[in-house]
Amino acid sequence: MENPISIKRFINMKLSQIKTDKSDAKMICAYAESEGPKLWTGQFKLQITCLQMIRLVSVYFKQTTAL
Repeated sequence: MENPISIKRFINMKLSQIKTDKSDAKMICAYAESEGPKLWTGQFKLQITCLQMIRLVSVYFKQTTAL
């Protein structure tokens, strides 16, 4: 996962005036080659469990408010 702002700043540093999907893809590729971004590893099981619990509590609060 890479911050989109850092990629945007990289493109701005290269002074790219052309704004097409093809040129953007080339610049993102150039960013990946020069910076070597870290690979996404996903979430741990504990993080997934915590997120599910937080979402469940949120649903319960919405249901109690509706009632």
